[in-house]
Amino acid sequence: MRILATICLIVSFASCGPEVYYEKSSSIEELGWSYLDTLSYSLRVDDTERLNNIHLTVEHSTEYKYQNIYFNINTVFPDASVKTERLSVDLADGKGVWYGKCNSEVCRLKIYLLENFKFQEEGDYVFAISQDTREEMLEGIKTLKFELVESKG
Repeated sequence: MRILATICLIVSFASCGPEVYYEKSSSIEELGWSYLDTLSYSLRVDDTERLNNIHLTVEHSTEYKYQNIYFNINTVFPDASVKTERLSVDLADGKGVWYGKCNSEVCRLKIYLLENFKFQEEGDYVFAISQDTREEMLEGIKTLKFELVESKG
């Protein structure tokens, strides 16, 4: 009986987080992230009533030489219209202390791109992300993880 109670407790804790509807990680080549390389995240939306959040997690080297990064984010909607946004993300404070969770080699910072929103129409969406810095080959960015998750409102 005690084992069953323990299992139920573990399952209830595991199911407390928001539901992840889409998740994809993209690794950046060791040589760097070319300004010509676009990372694409394609997803199908069938529910326009649900509240959602979109997160982008950036994993970078602790040797990354800048305090921020610029992204171009192109959103392609089901009707083929495109919205382009330029986003600046601070990875460190003014004194060079990294934001996010870090160990001796890498830091991970979760960015909240959109919160508590509903998709306006059903269909296929593409989120295309590229680096928009002055560097042709941006070194030190390791991984981007794109997530569409349930919003708790």
